[in-house]
Amino acid sequence: MVKTSRPGADRRAESGQNLTSTQTSLNKRLRDYQRKNDEARDGTSKTKA
Repeated sequence: MVKTSRPGADRRAESGQNLTSTQTSLNKRLRDYQRKNDEARDGTSKTKA
């Protein structure tokens, strides 16, 4: 990371890193949630058929 004399830029960079890690964990939870929904949908379609 490029060091600047403006503390605001450092704060923005840090918040960007935090946002990235938060987004990664949210994406993981979303994938797990979608996979559970797909499994449930497959189960219901099998029981109907």
